[in-house]
Amino acid sequence: MDSREINKAIKDALEYHHNGEFKKADLIYLEVLSNNPENFEANHLHGCILSKNKKYDDALIYFKKAHKIDSENYELNNNIGLTYKNIKNYDNAEKSFLRAIEINPNKYQALYNCGILYYQNNRLLESLDYLKKTSNCDTHPKEIHKLLGEVYQALFRDYKEFNYLKKSEENFKIHLDKFPNDTKVRSVLGLLSLWKGDITSAVEVFKETHKFEYDNSYQLNKNIEKYLSKKSSIENMIKHEFEQLTYIDNDTDEIRNSKFSKTYYNQLSYFFSKVQNDTLNVQEVSDDFKKKLLKPLYNKPPRITSDNILNMKNNIKALESQYLNSKPEIVVIDNFLTQESLLEFQKFCRNANIFKYPYEYGYVATFLSKGLSNKFFLELTEEMRGAYKKIFRDYRLTQSWIFKYDNNKFGTNLHSDQASVNVNYWLTPDTENLSKNRGGLIIWDMYPPVDWNFDDYNSSSSTDKIDKLLKDSGAKKNIIPYKENRCVIFNSKLFHKTDEYNFKNGYKSRRLNITMLFD
Repeated sequence: MDSREINKAIKDALEYHHNGEFKKADLIYLEVLSNNPENFEANHLHGCILSKNKKYDDALIYFKKAHKIDSENYELNNNIGLTYKNIKNYDNAEKSFLRAIEINPNKYQALYNCGILYYQNNRLLESLDYLKKTSNCDTHPKEIHKLLGEVYQALFRDYKEFNYLKKSEENFKIHLDKFPNDTKVRSVLGLLSLWKGDITSAVEVFKETHKFEYDNSYQLNKNIEKYLSKKSSIENMIKHEFEQLTYIDNDTDEIRNSKFSKTYYNQLSYFFSKVQNDTLNVQEVSDDFKKKLLKPLYNKPPRITSDNILNMKNNIKALESQYLNSKPEIVVIDNFLTQESLLEFQKFCRNANIFKYPYEYGYVATFLSKGLSNKFFLELTEEMRGAYKKIFRDYRLTQSWIFKYDNNKFGTNLHSDQASVNVNYWLTPDTENLSKNRGGLIIWDMYPPVDWNFDDYNSSSSTDKIDKLLKDSGAKKNIIPYKENRCVIFNSKLFHKTDEYNFKNGYKSRRLNITMLFD
Protein backbone atom coordinates (compact mmCIF):
# COMPACT_ATOMS: atom_id res chain seq x y z
CA MET A 1 0.00 0.00 0.00
CA ASP A 2 1.35 3.41 -0.92
CA SER A 3 0.81 6.48 1.25
CA ARG A 4 -2.30 7.53 -0.68
CA GLU A 5 -3.89 4.08 -0.23
CA ILE A 6 -2.98 4.05 3.45
CA ASN A 7 -4.56 7.47 4.03
CA LYS A 8 -7.77 6.34 2.30
CA ALA A 9 -7.82 3.09 4.29
CA ILE A 10 -7.43 4.98 7.60
CA LYS A 11 -10.21 7.37 6.55
CA ASP A 12 -12.54 4.43 5.76
CA ALA A 13 -11.62 2.70 9.03
CA LEU A 14 -12.35 5.83 11.04
CA GLU A 15 -15.80 6.01 9.50
CA TYR A 16 -16.47 2.42 10.61
CA HIS A 17 -14.95 3.22 14.01
CA HIS A 18 -17.17 6.26 14.58
CA ASN A 19 -20.25 4.28 13.51
CA GLY A 20 -19.52 1.56 16.07
CA GLU A 21 -18.44 -1.05 13.50
CA PHE A 22 -15.25 -1.82 15.39
CA LYS A 23 -14.41 -5.19 13.84
CA LYS A 24 -14.49 -3.76 10.32
CA ALA A 25 -12.36 -0.80 11.42
CA ASP A 26 -9.84 -3.03 13.16
CA LEU A 27 -9.38 -5.28 10.13
CA ILE A 28 -8.31 -2.20 8.18
CA TYR A 29 -5.94 -1.03 10.97
CA LEU A 30 -4.29 -4.47 10.96
CA GLU A 31 -4.02 -4.44 7.18
CA VAL A 32 -2.30 -1.06 7.31
CA LEU A 33 0.08 -2.31 10.02
CA SER A 34 0.99 -5.37 7.94
CA ASN A 35 2.13 -2.97 5.21
CA ASN A 36 3.51 -0.23 7.42
CA PRO A 37 4.22 -1.24 11.07
CA GLU A 38 5.31 2.34 11.85
CA ASN A 39 2.01 3.98 10.94
CA PHE A 40 0.98 6.20 13.87
CA GLU A 41 -2.79 6.20 13.31
CA ALA A 42 -3.04 2.43 12.82
CA ASN A 43 -1.00 1.68 15.97
CA HIS A 44 -2.97 4.21 18.03
CA LEU A 45 -6.42 3.21 16.79
CA HIS A 46 -5.77 -0.54 16.92
CA GLY A 47 -4.67 0.05 20.52
CA CYS A 48 -8.00 1.82 21.15
CA ILE A 49 -9.93 -1.21 19.85
CA LEU A 50 -7.87 -3.56 22.04
CA SER A 51 -8.46 -1.35 25.08
CA LYS A 52 -12.18 -1.23 24.33
CA ASN A 53 -12.15 -5.05 24.33
CA LYS A 54 -10.37 -4.98 27.72
CA LYS A 55 -7.12 -6.34 26.27
CA TYR A 56 -5.23 -3.64 28.13
CA ASP A 57 -1.72 -5.12 28.08
CA ASP A 58 -1.93 -5.70 24.32
CA ALA A 59 -3.28 -2.19 23.84
CA LEU A 60 -0.29 -0.70 25.65
CA ILE A 61 2.11 -2.44 23.23
CA TYR A 62 0.56 -0.59 20.29
CA PHE A 63 0.14 2.66 22.20
CA LYS A 64 3.85 2.62 23.05
CA LYS A 65 4.73 2.06 19.39
CA ALA A 66 2.59 5.05 18.47
CA HIS A 67 4.16 7.07 21.29
CA LYS A 68 7.64 6.50 19.85
CA ILE A 69 6.41 7.93 16.56
CA ASP A 70 4.60 10.94 18.06
CA SER A 71 4.88 11.55 21.81
CA GLU A 72 3.12 14.92 21.53
CA ASN A 73 -0.28 13.61 20.51
CA TYR A 74 -2.98 14.65 23.00
CA GLU A 75 -5.48 11.85 22.32
CA LEU A 76 -2.77 9.17 22.49
CA ASN A 77 -1.50 10.31 25.90
CA ASN A 78 -5.06 10.50 27.20
CA ASN A 79 -5.84 6.98 25.93
CA ILE A 80 -2.65 5.62 27.47
CA GLY A 81 -3.75 7.16 30.76
CA LEU A 82 -7.17 5.48 30.53
CA THR A 83 -5.57 2.11 29.82
CA TYR A 84 -3.18 2.38 32.78
CA LYS A 85 -6.14 3.42 34.94
CA ASN A 86 -8.05 0.31 33.87
CA ILE A 87 -5.21 -1.96 35.02
CA LYS A 88 -4.93 0.07 38.26
CA ASN A 89 -1.49 1.41 37.40
CA TYR A 90 -2.47 4.78 38.81
CA ASP A 91 0.99 6.39 38.79
CA ASN A 92 1.45 5.92 35.06
CA ALA A 93 -2.17 6.86 34.43
CA GLU A 94 -1.60 10.16 36.23
CA LYS A 95 1.63 10.86 34.31
CA SER A 96 -0.10 10.24 30.98
CA PHE A 97 -3.10 12.45 31.80
CA LEU A 98 -0.82 15.25 33.00
CA ARG A 99 1.28 14.96 29.84
CA ALA A 100 -1.88 15.29 27.72
CA ILE A 101 -2.88 18.37 29.72
CA GLU A 102 0.56 19.93 29.11
CA ILE A 103 0.08 19.37 25.39
CA ASN A 104 -3.36 21.02 25.38
CA PRO A 105 -4.71 22.48 28.64
CA ASN A 106 -7.91 23.68 26.94
CA LYS A 107 -9.36 20.27 26.06
CA TYR A 108 -11.54 18.69 28.73
CA GLN A 109 -10.94 14.94 28.30
CA ALA A 110 -7.63 14.54 30.17
CA LEU A 111 -8.65 17.11 32.80
CA TYR A 112 -11.83 15.14 33.41
CA ASN A 113 -10.11 11.76 33.46
CA CYS A 114 -7.43 13.03 35.83
CA GLY A 115 -10.15 14.45 38.11
CA ILE A 116 -11.90 11.08 38.20
CA LEU A 117 -8.60 9.30 38.88
CA TYR A 118 -7.95 11.54 41.89
CA TYR A 119 -11.55 11.15 43.11
CA GLN A 120 -11.36 7.36 42.97
CA ASN A 121 -8.11 7.46 44.91
CA ASN A 122 -9.55 9.83 47.53
CA ARG A 123 -7.32 12.72 46.49
CA LEU A 124 -10.34 14.95 46.78
CA LEU A 125 -8.84 18.45 46.69
CA GLU A 126 -6.82 17.59 43.56
CA SER A 127 -9.92 16.02 42.03
CA LEU A 128 -11.90 19.18 42.74
CA ASP A 129 -9.24 21.33 41.07
CA TYR A 130 -9.24 19.33 37.84
CA LEU A 131 -13.01 18.90 37.67
CA LYS A 132 -13.51 22.65 38.13
CA LYS A 133 -11.07 23.21 35.25
CA THR A 134 -13.11 20.68 33.24
CA SER A 135 -16.32 22.61 33.88
CA ASN A 136 -14.65 25.81 32.64
CA CYS A 137 -13.76 24.29 29.26
CA ASP A 138 -15.83 25.35 26.24
CA THR A 139 -17.18 21.80 26.06
CA HIS A 140 -17.33 19.34 28.94
CA PRO A 141 -19.10 16.11 29.96
CA LYS A 142 -22.84 16.59 30.46
CA GLU A 143 -22.76 15.21 34.03
CA ILE A 144 -19.83 17.32 35.28
CA HIS A 145 -21.94 19.10 37.92
CA LYS A 146 -23.16 15.79 39.31
CA LEU A 147 -19.55 14.67 39.75
CA LEU A 148 -18.60 18.01 41.29
CA GLY A 149 -21.52 17.60 43.69
CA GLU A 150 -20.22 14.17 44.69
CA VAL A 151 -16.69 15.47 45.28
CA TYR A 152 -17.92 18.38 47.41
CA GLN A 153 -20.11 15.92 49.31
CA ALA A 154 -17.10 13.67 49.98
CA LEU A 155 -15.04 16.70 51.07
CA PHE A 156 -17.74 17.62 53.56
CA ARG A 157 -17.71 14.11 55.00
CA ASP A 158 -13.91 14.32 55.41
CA TYR A 159 -13.51 17.92 56.62
CA LYS A 160 -16.99 18.75 58.07
CA GLU A 161 -16.87 22.22 56.49
CA PHE A 162 -20.39 23.35 55.65
CA ASN A 163 -19.18 25.41 52.69
CA TYR A 164 -18.47 22.10 50.95
CA LEU A 165 -22.03 21.01 51.70
CA LYS A 166 -23.37 24.23 50.21
CA LYS A 167 -21.26 23.80 47.06
CA SER A 168 -22.38 20.19 46.76
CA GLU A 169 -26.01 21.24 46.91
CA GLU A 170 -25.46 23.99 44.32
CA ASN A 171 -23.88 21.61 41.82
CA PHE A 172 -26.49 18.89 42.30
CA LYS A 173 -29.25 21.47 41.67
CA ILE A 174 -27.54 22.63 38.44
CA HIS A 175 -27.38 19.00 37.34
CA LEU A 176 -31.03 18.41 38.23
CA ASP A 177 -32.12 21.43 36.20
CA LYS A 178 -30.58 19.73 33.16
CA PHE A 179 -31.54 16.15 34.07
CA PRO A 180 -34.80 16.24 36.05
CA ASN A 181 -35.24 12.46 35.76
CA ASP A 182 -32.18 11.75 37.92
CA THR A 183 -33.90 10.41 41.04
CA LYS A 184 -30.59 9.51 42.71
CA VAL A 185 -29.58 13.17 42.76
CA ARG A 186 -33.05 14.13 44.05
CA SER A 187 -32.51 11.69 46.90
CA VAL A 188 -29.02 13.02 47.65
CA LEU A 189 -30.45 16.54 47.98
CA GLY A 190 -32.77 15.18 50.68
CA LEU A 191 -29.77 13.75 52.52
CA LEU A 192 -27.89 17.04 52.26
CA SER A 193 -30.83 18.84 53.92
CA LEU A 194 -30.73 16.25 56.70
CA TRP A 195 -26.97 16.70 57.08
CA LYS A 196 -27.54 20.45 57.50
CA GLY A 197 -29.92 19.62 60.36
CA ASP A 198 -32.98 20.81 58.43
CA ILE A 199 -35.34 17.87 58.91
CA THR A 200 -38.39 19.81 57.65
CA SER A 201 -36.70 20.54 54.30
CA ALA A 202 -35.37 16.99 54.10
CA VAL A 203 -38.89 15.58 54.54
CA GLU A 204 -40.20 17.85 51.75
CA VAL A 205 -37.39 16.97 49.33
CA PHE A 206 -37.83 13.25 49.95
CA LYS A 207 -41.61 13.61 49.59
CA GLU A 208 -41.17 15.32 46.20
CA THR A 209 -38.71 12.61 45.15
CA HIS A 210 -41.16 9.89 46.12
CA LYS A 211 -43.97 11.60 44.20
CA PHE A 212 -41.70 11.75 41.16
CA GLU A 213 -41.20 7.97 41.45
CA TYR A 214 -44.87 7.22 40.79
CA ASP A 215 -46.05 10.34 38.89
CA ASN A 216 -43.35 10.51 36.22
CA SER A 217 -43.99 8.11 33.33
CA TYR A 218 -40.28 7.70 32.57
CA GLN A 219 -39.52 6.70 36.17
CA LEU A 220 -42.60 4.47 36.41
CA ASN A 221 -41.55 2.51 33.34
CA LYS A 222 -38.02 2.27 34.70
CA ASN A 223 -39.31 0.88 38.02
CA ILE A 224 -41.55 -1.61 36.22
CA GLU A 225 -38.54 -2.90 34.30
CA LYS A 226 -36.36 -3.05 37.41
CA TYR A 227 -38.80 -4.42 39.99
CA LEU A 228 -41.72 -6.01 38.14
CA SER A 229 -40.18 -7.94 35.27
CA LYS A 230 -39.56 -11.29 37.01
CA LYS A 231 -42.43 -13.60 37.88
CA SER A 232 -41.23 -14.13 41.46
CA SER A 233 -41.05 -10.37 42.09
CA ILE A 234 -44.53 -9.79 40.63
CA GLU A 235 -45.91 -12.57 42.82
CA ASN A 236 -44.25 -11.15 45.95
CA MET A 237 -45.63 -7.71 45.19
CA ILE A 238 -49.18 -8.93 44.53
CA LYS A 239 -49.18 -11.05 47.68
CA HIS A 240 -48.07 -8.22 49.94
CA GLU A 241 -50.35 -5.65 48.32
CA PHE A 242 -53.40 -7.86 48.70
CA GLU A 243 -52.57 -8.80 52.30
CA GLN A 244 -51.95 -5.18 53.26
CA LEU A 245 -55.04 -3.71 51.62
CA THR A 246 -57.18 -6.48 53.12
CA TYR A 247 -55.73 -5.65 56.52
CA ILE A 248 -56.38 -1.91 56.05
CA ASP A 249 -59.90 -2.58 54.80
CA ASN A 250 -60.68 -4.48 58.00
CA ASP A 251 -60.01 -1.20 59.85
CA THR A 252 -57.95 -2.93 62.54
CA ASP A 253 -55.83 0.21 63.05
CA GLU A 254 -58.70 2.60 62.25
CA ILE A 255 -57.31 3.66 58.90
CA ARG A 256 -60.35 5.35 57.40
CA ASN A 257 -58.88 7.23 54.45
CA SER A 258 -57.52 4.48 52.23
CA LYS A 259 -57.75 5.38 48.55
CA PHE A 260 -58.20 2.11 46.69
CA SER A 261 -61.20 1.35 44.54
CA LYS A 262 -63.29 -1.80 44.61
CA THR A 263 -62.29 -2.46 41.00
CA TYR A 264 -58.59 -2.37 41.87
CA TYR A 265 -59.09 -4.56 44.94
CA ASN A 266 -61.10 -7.14 42.98
CA GLN A 267 -58.45 -7.30 40.28
CA LEU A 268 -55.78 -7.66 42.96
CA SER A 269 -57.82 -10.43 44.61
CA TYR A 270 -58.03 -12.27 41.30
CA PHE A 271 -54.25 -12.17 40.81
CA PHE A 272 -53.66 -13.10 44.46
CA SER A 273 -55.70 -16.28 44.06
CA LYS A 274 -53.58 -17.14 41.01
CA VAL A 275 -50.41 -16.62 43.06
CA GLN A 276 -51.75 -18.84 45.82
CA ASN A 277 -52.56 -21.61 43.31
CA ASP A 278 -49.27 -21.11 41.45
CA THR A 279 -51.19 -20.47 38.23
CA LEU A 280 -50.32 -16.82 37.63
CA ASN A 281 -49.57 -15.98 34.01
CA VAL A 282 -47.44 -12.82 34.17
CA GLN A 283 -48.62 -11.85 30.67
CA GLU A 284 -52.02 -11.23 32.26
CA VAL A 285 -50.53 -8.56 34.52
CA SER A 286 -50.59 -5.48 32.29
CA ASP A 287 -48.24 -2.52 32.59
CA ASP A 288 -51.24 -0.38 33.56
CA PHE A 289 -51.93 -2.68 36.52
CA LYS A 290 -48.24 -2.66 37.44
CA LYS A 291 -48.39 1.13 37.54
CA LYS A 292 -51.30 0.88 39.98
CA LEU A 293 -49.29 -1.54 42.10
CA LEU A 294 -46.46 0.98 42.32
CA LYS A 295 -48.64 3.92 43.36
CA PRO A 296 -48.85 4.47 47.14
CA LEU A 297 -52.39 4.63 48.48
CA TYR A 298 -51.71 5.54 52.10
CA ASN A 299 -48.64 6.91 53.89
CA LYS A 300 -49.50 8.59 57.17
CA PRO A 301 -46.32 9.04 59.25
CA PRO A 302 -46.02 7.84 62.85
CA ARG A 303 -46.85 10.37 65.55
CA ILE A 304 -44.09 11.71 67.78
CA THR A 305 -45.78 11.33 71.16
CA SER A 306 -43.04 12.51 73.55
CA ASP A 307 -39.74 14.38 73.74
CA ASN A 308 -37.78 11.27 72.80
CA ILE A 309 -38.35 8.49 70.28
CA LEU A 310 -35.41 6.56 71.75
CA ASN A 311 -35.58 4.91 75.14
CA MET A 312 -33.18 7.14 77.08
CA LYS A 313 -33.41 4.89 80.14
CA ASN A 314 -30.89 2.51 78.57
CA ASN A 315 -27.35 2.74 79.96
CA ILE A 316 -26.01 4.56 76.92
CA LYS A 317 -22.52 5.12 78.31
CA ALA A 318 -22.06 1.38 79.00
CA LEU A 319 -23.46 0.45 75.58
CA GLU A 320 -21.09 2.85 73.82
CA SER A 321 -18.17 1.38 75.77
CA GLN A 322 -19.23 -2.13 74.84
CA TYR A 323 -19.26 -1.23 71.13
CA LEU A 324 -15.91 0.56 71.20
CA ASN A 325 -14.14 -2.16 73.17
CA SER A 326 -15.54 -5.21 71.37
CA LYS A 327 -13.65 -6.94 68.59
CA PRO A 328 -15.33 -6.86 66.17
CA GLU A 329 -17.45 -3.80 66.93
CA ILE A 330 -20.95 -5.08 67.78
CA VAL A 331 -23.47 -4.02 70.42
CA VAL A 332 -27.02 -5.28 71.03
CA ILE A 333 -29.50 -2.80 72.52
CA ASP A 334 -32.85 -4.03 73.77
CA ASN A 335 -35.90 -1.82 74.40
CA PHE A 336 -34.39 0.56 71.87
CA LEU A 337 -37.44 2.79 71.36
CA THR A 338 -39.92 3.98 73.95
CA GLN A 339 -43.03 1.83 74.12
CA GLU A 340 -45.14 4.60 72.58
CA SER A 341 -42.73 5.05 69.69
CA LEU A 342 -42.52 1.30 69.11
CA LEU A 343 -46.30 1.01 68.77
CA GLU A 344 -46.45 4.00 66.42
CA PHE A 345 -43.67 2.59 64.23
CA GLN A 346 -45.33 -0.85 64.10
CA LYS A 347 -48.64 0.74 63.08
CA PHE A 348 -46.87 2.73 60.36
CA CYS A 349 -45.23 -0.38 58.88
CA ARG A 350 -48.51 -2.29 58.88
CA ASN A 351 -50.42 0.43 57.06
CA ALA A 352 -48.06 2.59 55.01
CA ASN A 353 -48.61 1.49 51.41
CA ILE A 354 -45.01 2.19 50.44
CA PHE A 355 -43.52 -1.31 50.28
CA LYS A 356 -43.46 -1.20 46.50
CA TYR A 357 -40.08 -2.71 45.71
CA PRO A 358 -40.17 -6.53 45.66
CA TYR A 359 -37.18 -8.85 45.66
CA GLU A 360 -37.22 -12.35 44.22
CA TYR A 361 -36.29 -13.91 47.58
CA GLY A 362 -39.66 -13.01 49.03
CA TYR A 363 -39.35 -9.65 50.72
CA VAL A 364 -40.67 -6.22 49.78
CA ALA A 365 -38.89 -2.99 50.58
CA THR A 366 -39.19 0.73 51.00
CA PHE A 367 -36.33 3.26 50.99
CA LEU A 368 -35.53 6.81 52.07
CA SER A 369 -36.58 8.31 48.75
CA LYS A 370 -39.48 5.93 48.25
CA GLY A 371 -41.83 6.85 51.09
CA LEU A 372 -39.83 6.13 54.25
CA SER A 373 -38.53 9.63 54.99
CA ASN A 374 -41.06 11.19 57.34
CA LYS A 375 -40.39 13.42 60.34
CA PHE A 376 -40.59 10.52 62.83
CA PHE A 377 -38.02 8.44 60.98
CA LEU A 378 -35.52 11.23 60.29
CA GLU A 379 -35.85 12.50 63.88
CA LEU A 380 -35.06 8.95 65.01
CA THR A 381 -31.84 8.80 62.97
CA GLU A 382 -30.70 12.16 64.34
CA GLU A 383 -31.63 11.19 67.91
CA MET A 384 -29.47 8.09 67.55
CA ARG A 385 -26.49 10.16 66.42
CA GLY A 386 -26.97 12.55 69.32
CA ALA A 387 -27.52 9.94 72.04
CA TYR A 388 -24.79 7.47 70.99
CA LYS A 389 -22.16 10.05 69.99
CA LYS A 390 -19.16 7.83 70.69
CA ILE A 391 -20.45 5.23 68.24
CA PHE A 392 -21.72 7.49 65.46
CA ARG A 393 -19.07 10.21 65.91
CA ASP A 394 -19.39 12.56 62.90
CA TYR A 395 -21.00 9.94 60.68
CA ARG A 396 -24.25 10.82 58.95
CA LEU A 397 -27.10 8.78 57.53
CA THR A 398 -26.34 7.74 53.94
CA GLN A 399 -29.08 5.19 53.24
CA SER A 400 -31.90 3.33 54.93
CA TRP A 401 -34.56 0.78 54.07
CA ILE A 402 -37.17 -1.49 55.62
CA PHE A 403 -37.50 -5.09 54.45
CA LYS A 404 -40.79 -6.85 55.10
CA TYR A 405 -40.21 -10.59 54.75
CA ASP A 406 -42.52 -13.33 53.54
CA ASN A 407 -42.73 -15.93 56.29
CA ASN A 408 -42.23 -18.80 53.86
CA LYS A 409 -39.22 -17.45 51.97
CA PHE A 410 -35.61 -16.45 52.66
CA GLY A 411 -33.78 -13.56 54.27
CA THR A 412 -30.98 -11.34 52.98
CA ASN A 413 -27.91 -13.10 51.59
CA LEU A 414 -24.37 -13.00 52.97
CA HIS A 415 -22.82 -9.61 52.23
CA SER A 416 -21.01 -6.53 53.53
CA ASP A 417 -22.27 -2.94 53.30
CA GLN A 418 -20.46 0.18 52.09
CA ALA A 419 -20.59 2.28 55.26
CA SER A 420 -18.92 2.73 58.64
CA VAL A 421 -21.77 1.92 61.03
CA ASN A 422 -24.73 -0.38 60.36
CA VAL A 423 -27.94 -0.34 62.41
CA ASN A 424 -30.38 -3.26 62.21
CA TYR A 425 -33.61 -2.83 64.15
CA TRP A 426 -36.51 -5.29 64.52
CA LEU A 427 -40.19 -4.40 64.91
CA THR A 428 -42.41 -7.47 64.60
CA PRO A 429 -43.87 -8.57 67.99
CA ASP A 430 -42.12 -11.51 69.68
CA THR A 431 -45.42 -13.39 69.75
CA GLU A 432 -45.09 -13.92 65.98
CA ASN A 433 -41.62 -15.53 66.15
CA LEU A 434 -41.82 -19.33 66.43
CA SER A 435 -38.05 -19.85 66.93
CA LYS A 436 -37.08 -17.70 69.89
CA ASN A 437 -33.32 -18.33 69.61
CA ARG A 438 -33.10 -17.66 65.89
CA GLY A 439 -34.52 -15.32 63.28
CA GLY A 440 -32.15 -12.42 63.81
CA LEU A 441 -28.73 -11.71 62.36
CA ILE A 442 -25.44 -13.58 61.85
CA ILE A 443 -22.30 -11.42 61.83
CA TRP A 444 -18.82 -12.74 61.05
CA ASP A 445 -15.61 -11.27 62.47
CA MET A 446 -14.20 -10.54 59.02
CA TYR A 447 -14.12 -7.68 56.51
CA PRO A 448 -13.85 -7.96 52.70
CA PRO A 449 -10.27 -8.15 51.33
CA VAL A 450 -8.94 -4.73 50.36
CA ASP A 451 -8.81 -5.61 46.66
CA TRP A 452 -12.51 -6.57 46.49
CA ASN A 453 -14.89 -4.14 44.82
CA PHE A 454 -18.52 -3.43 45.77
CA ASP A 455 -19.96 -6.24 43.64
CA ASP A 456 -17.49 -8.69 45.16
CA TYR A 457 -18.90 -8.18 48.66
CA ASN A 458 -22.46 -6.91 48.08
CA SER A 459 -23.90 -8.94 45.21
CA SER A 460 -26.09 -12.04 45.48
CA SER A 461 -23.92 -13.62 42.79
CA SER A 462 -20.93 -13.42 45.17
CA THR A 463 -22.50 -15.45 48.00
CA ASP A 464 -20.53 -18.63 47.25
CA LYS A 465 -17.31 -16.65 46.91
CA ILE A 466 -17.84 -14.97 50.29
CA ASP A 467 -18.84 -18.24 51.94
CA LYS A 468 -15.63 -19.89 50.73
CA LEU A 469 -13.56 -16.97 51.99
CA LEU A 470 -15.12 -17.21 55.46
CA LYS A 471 -14.63 -20.98 55.66
CA ASP A 472 -11.06 -20.91 54.37
CA SER A 473 -10.08 -18.16 56.82
CA GLY A 474 -11.79 -19.76 59.82
CA ALA A 475 -13.89 -16.65 60.48
CA LYS A 476 -16.05 -16.83 63.60
CA LYS A 477 -19.72 -15.93 63.55
CA ASN A 478 -21.90 -14.18 66.10
CA ILE A 479 -25.54 -15.35 66.08
CA ILE A 480 -27.86 -12.65 67.43
CA PRO A 481 -31.43 -13.91 68.04
CA TYR A 482 -34.44 -11.92 66.92
CA LYS A 483 -36.25 -9.83 69.51
CA GLU A 484 -38.90 -7.15 69.19
CA ASN A 485 -37.55 -3.61 69.73
CA ARG A 486 -33.97 -4.90 69.56
CA CYS A 487 -31.28 -2.88 67.80
CA VAL A 488 -27.96 -4.32 66.62
CA ILE A 489 -25.23 -1.78 65.85
CA PHE A 490 -22.07 -3.06 64.19
CA ASN A 491 -19.22 -2.18 61.86
CA SER A 492 -20.97 -2.17 58.50
CA LYS A 493 -18.06 -3.75 56.67
CA LEU A 494 -18.35 -7.00 58.64
CA PHE A 495 -19.90 -9.82 56.62
CA HIS A 496 -23.45 -10.54 57.77
CA LYS A 497 -26.75 -12.09 56.72
CA THR A 498 -30.28 -12.74 57.97
CA ASP A 499 -30.43 -15.80 60.21
CA GLU A 500 -32.90 -18.58 59.41
CA TYR A 501 -36.31 -17.49 60.62
CA ASN A 502 -39.66 -19.09 61.34
CA PHE A 503 -42.50 -16.66 61.95
CA LYS A 504 -46.22 -17.36 62.01
CA ASN A 505 -48.16 -17.15 58.77
CA GLY A 506 -50.23 -14.03 58.25
CA TYR A 507 -49.77 -10.40 57.32
CA LYS A 508 -49.20 -9.04 60.85
CA SER A 509 -46.56 -11.72 61.45
CA ARG A 510 -44.21 -10.65 58.65
CA ARG A 511 -40.68 -10.12 59.92
CA LEU A 512 -39.76 -6.40 59.80
CA ASN A 513 -36.12 -5.35 59.58
CA ILE A 514 -35.01 -1.71 59.45
CA THR A 515 -31.47 -1.02 58.21
CA MET A 516 -29.70 2.34 58.53
CA LEU A 517 -26.22 3.03 57.16
CA PHE A 518 -24.01 5.81 58.55
CA ASP A 519 -20.76 7.02 57.03
